[in-house]
Amino acid sequence: MIMETNWQHKTIVQEKDYLNYRYFHKRAYYLATIARAVQDSELDLQFSYVDLHDDPLRPIIVVAPSSRT
Repeated sequence: MIMETNWQHKTIVQEKDYLNYRYFHKRAYYLATIARAVQDSELDLQFSYVDLHDDPLRPIIVVAPSSRT
């Protein structure tokens, strides 16, 4: 299951973030922050980053159950 998070929080996304690819850098940082928070939890999951539709400006997080037994 691949899920993309839509986020438009006023303190993160600002009016001129379309300039100089700032939106994409903030998006990648936001995803990394989410991945770190879930990774620090007690859940046994594997994480990987994938480019949505082969677009390197649209990374997503793929989360799967860990294969450890």
